[in-house]
Amino acid sequence: MSKVTPMIQQYLEIKESHQDAILFYRMGDFYEMFFEDAIVASRELEITLTSRDKQAEDPIPMCGVPHHAAETYIAKLLEKGHKVALCEQVEDPRQAKGLVRREVVRVVTPGTVLDSLESKSPNYLAAAHWAGENCGLAFLDLSTADFRMTQTESLAWLLEELGRIEPRELLVPQDAERDSSWWRRQLSECRVQFLETESFDFTRAHKRLLDQFQVHSLEGFGVRNLPLAVSSAGAVLSYVQKTQQQAAEHIRRVIPYHRSDYMVIDEVTTRHLELFRSWHHGGRKATLVELLDQTVTAMGGRLLKVWMHYPLIQPEAIDVRQDAIVCFREHEAIRAQVRQELETVYDLERLNSRVAMGSATPRDLASLRKSLQSLPRLKYLLGSLGDRTLSELTDKLDPLEDVSLLLQEALVDNPPPNLAEGGVIRT
Repeated sequence: MSKVTPMIQQYLEIKESHQDAILFYRMGDFYEMFFEDAIVASRELEITLTSRDKQAEDPIPMCGVPHHAAETYIAKLLEKGHKVALCEQVEDPRQAKGLVRREVVRVVTPGTVLDSLESKSPNYLAAAHWAGENCGLAFLDLSTADFRMTQTESLAWLLEELGRIEPRELLVPQDAERDSSWWRRQLSECRVQFLETESFDFTRAHKRLLDQFQVHSLEGFGVRNLPLAVSSAGAVLSYVQKTQQQAAEHIRRVIPYHRSDYMVIDEVTTRHLELFRSWHHGGRKATLVELLDQTVTAMGGRLLKVWMHYPLIQPEAIDVRQDAIVCFREHEAIRAQVRQELETVYDLERLNSRVAMGSATPRDLASLRKSLQSLPRLKYLLGSLGDRTLSELTDKLDPLEDVSLLLQEALVDNPPPNLAEGGVIRT
């Protein structure tokens, strides 16, 4: 290669640390890609491949996408199994002396994406660790903070469970890389990422969980005798912090579960009964979940899928759920009012996650404001039903009236799609 410009030199230095990702290099209102990244991205995104320094002996391949439309292009690359490293200008070009300083602020992977997601489906990042036949599994939906873990004595069951939760990305120890083709055959629609073995170290993982939940002990989380699950959960948190360049502070708990608590519906049965996916076209249409799903919100739709994946078998738990359902059936007028209120509630779980991770747009905040305005009324309606379980849940429901008031007072009625346009805060 002939002598490169300072900008290309900067690009190469940043790319050196992100060899396994497509680097989106911010230049003004565009993200540019160069060299092999440009060739791959132009093919996957079906955009024009051009070159920099066309008159040079060895012109540099390049392509680009508008900054305001980057989310759509990133989603396409993730769908095809790629990682994307977002490299932003981290100083004002007007104040820069020479080349503007740039840094990778976030690495977006199939399991850590927060935007452009199927509303009623989770987006899990999973990690698995094993010793002999004993296997630990942890999985997190970063977009909702749903974090779960389990441990089993069978690799076959681990694969079965992975088939059930359908993670977008799976983290496994680097030792397993020699079997990489086997893993990818087992999980053809999942990106398998091999991490250094230290990421699964139990002592480090245990401390990482303590730090994440800001506690002195994990006794209250019910994870005793689940060392491999703890190791897997630690690997998940480590990967999130590394890719997002920050701790995910909205993840406040992890839920352990045991196979014996639920009816086991294996992957073959799930597929043959067309519970979630049609035999004919592979989509949701004409499936049991489509028939049953009368939920109003995206959150309810995701929870219904979890309940269908993990049917209860303990009589006490079944009775509690059925009592709440009967209560709603017997109070038709209140049920109708609750559903009407829920129609004005956006996806609070994912809105909260985007706010916590610093990626919320002004319009996300407007959706949050509108959703919070419904909480006091929902709390009142649910509390009036008289069911013990619903009353306990209602008592825990914080309507966040202070946050709602702040958003009403600070945010304009119709904010723009992004901060760069200005006019977000009332004056």
